[in-house]
Amino acid sequence: MKSVIIGSSVEGISIEVQCRKYHQLLPLKNALLNRIVYPFKLSIFGRVTILKPLEEGMLPIDKNSLVNIGDEIKGESIAGHCERALPKPEVKKGSGSHKASFIKTRGHSYARVDIGIREVLQAKDSV
Repeated sequence: MKSVIIGSSVEGISIEVQCRKYHQLLPLKNALLNRIVYPFKLSIFGRVTILKPLEEGMLPIDKNSLVNIGDEIKGESIAGHCERALPKPEVKKGSGSHKASFIKTRGHSYARVDIGIREVLQAKDSV
């Protein structure tokens, strides 16, 4: 399933992140998970796809999260965190003539759409 709605989220043991620009933020302790997480922010069209689903018995952070292999969210701005630090991105062709950074996370990962694609297009039309 694919989603571009604000607030849509995905969770998995491994996710693939694709974007033109990303920011890795300082690690922090997540009270809900009771462990250190590595937050990140994707901008300039981000896409997140689940590669490995949550293990049996693991509860998702958000009950409405997409949790199946291949589930995907897209947005102009996406925020999330993962259990381990983001590895160095692989830069390759993203869409059209643009290059994109591709990053595969390890450990429990969560990502959520902050600004959807439609909202950006509507904002440009109203100006």
